[in-house]
Amino acid sequence: MLVVLYGQGVAVLGSPQIDVKPGSVLPPRPNHTQAVRSLGVTHLYCLTTMVPDEDFARLITSGVRDTLDEEDLTILGRN
Repeated sequence: MLVVLYGQGVAVLGSPQIDVKPGSVLPPRPNHTQAVRSLGVTHLYCLTTMVPDEDFARLITSGVRDTLDEEDLTILGRN
């Protein structure tokens, strides 16, 4: 499941594309590709969970590390 915390974007869940904004909740669609893309000038912040895990944690922790800038810390501190 994916919950949009901040920002504007579009989500592709299989074939339909939908606009997302803070408060949008996107349930998973089994066997479909899912992607979320920011459309704004700010970052798009989302909370993502996956149960069962299906190696999602490994995927996330093996990704490219990045640091949070002042904007990130301010926005995430509000949520």
